[in-house]
Amino acid sequence: MLRSPYKLKSRGLMTLVLIVAPGVLVGCSDAERSRRPNIVCVLVDTLRADHLGCYGYERDTSPRIDEIADEGLTFTRYFAASSWTNPSIATLFTGLYPQAVFPPAPHRKAIDLILPSKLDTLAECLQAGGYRTFGIVDHPGIDPKHGYAQGFEDYALLSSKLGWHHWTGTAPDLVLEEFRVAIDSLEADPFFLYVHLVYPHQPYTPLPPFEGMFGPGFSTLVKAKRQAVINSYDAEIRMTDDLVGKMHDLLGDRGLLDDSYFILTSDHGEGFWEHGLSEHGNSLFNELLAVPLVISPPRATSYSSGVVDNLQGSVDLFPTILDMAGVSIPRHCSGESLLPYFHGSKSLATGRKVFSESPHSRMIHGLSCQTEDRKLIFSPGEVIDDPDVFEKLSSEEHVMSFDLKGDPREQRDRGPGDSGWRAALGRALVDRKSRSDDHRRAVGNEKSPVNEETIRQLEALGYTGEE
Repeated sequence: MLRSPYKLKSRGLMTLVLIVAPGVLVGCSDAERSRRPNIVCVLVDTLRADHLGCYGYERDTSPRIDEIADEGLTFTRYFAASSWTNPSIATLFTGLYPQAVFPPAPHRKAIDLILPSKLDTLAECLQAGGYRTFGIVDHPGIDPKHGYAQGFEDYALLSSKLGWHHWTGTAPDLVLEEFRVAIDSLEADPFFLYVHLVYPHQPYTPLPPFEGMFGPGFSTLVKAKRQAVINSYDAEIRMTDDLVGKMHDLLGDRGLLDDSYFILTSDHGEGFWEHGLSEHGNSLFNELLAVPLVISPPRATSYSSGVVDNLQGSVDLFPTILDMAGVSIPRHCSGESLLPYFHGSKSLATGRKVFSESPHSRMIHGLSCQTEDRKLIFSPGEVIDDPDVFEKLSSEEHVMSFDLKGDPREQRDRGPGDSGWRAALGRALVDRKSRSDDHRRAVGNEKSPVNEETIRQLEALGYTGEE
């Protein structure tokens, strides 16, 4: 069994996938067995894995999510493809690493990039496979004019739908009502419902009764107020957990959980000065990359709950969802389906490399590669466009490497003494970038101006500061 950086709470579960008979459905006819499942994917923006009870957090931030985790699989070594939203969602929607979708660019230009229409998105693949596709999105940057609504039958962008001039997040009861309307509009066809919640994104303003639940909050986001900042962040997680639980209850009340997968994940984490930085988009350390993935399978199946300690990446969720739906996975996909874990047929030692990229963010232009026990971060401090920049990988400039077994919090750079691993992971980064660049150039990119209202909304979330 692979080691996990998290100290998991005992939930009466094995820390291995419980092996069961593949695909066995309990008490179902052949017709019921052949019906394809519904898929509900709830993405909680800015959610660190290690601030959830099911990942070992000591605070009671996530009682409802923990209950959902008990019904399925919790992936404890699951890493985002980027440390900020747009490239991470591009990976979820395309099954490609960010640089295969978007060109390297300064941040102001990067937030204006369109998801290329030539790519087959997750919703388009599912729609072509006979699924109804719905999106409920509470983030102004993941909007239709930037291509994210491709393939969705209905796409409710809450940040603009409600017309709030100073929007920083839609009230949970209004999100829940959108969710209820969506599921009540569905008929017998299988459906895919994507929900993108913006909290607990900064500014961390939990509503009553969650405000102050874990201690006093803060007025200024500074390191001296670190515990107060975390108190407010945790309270927003608890507020979000309550909403997620109510969504899950609505599905149960309508009898939809018997034949629905329920997925809970995030696009990136959040920093609280572990490496001298707060918020996100400014490093590729794992406080920004280690995110939750909880998958609860249809209740009418005999699959059991458990914990998967294998190394996985968010690039795997695209093929996993298509596999759930019985839809062909495009050949270009960079990830692999996680569905076999529900059949007990995955190896416990995959030897995988997982990549994360921030070639176009406000505070970092970098790449990382990690295995089960090693990690390399390359951040040259400039937009990574010219492949010759990788000559720096042969020196010690802008390169850090970490022993994740002995130093899971990435506090001690191994330095030149880790030259063998640095060279191996550096070669992997070069190869990944080369293949991503080739794919992106073949697809081409599109660009559209961001309107002033969207700029104001993104500024409220901290996305448009100076380079």
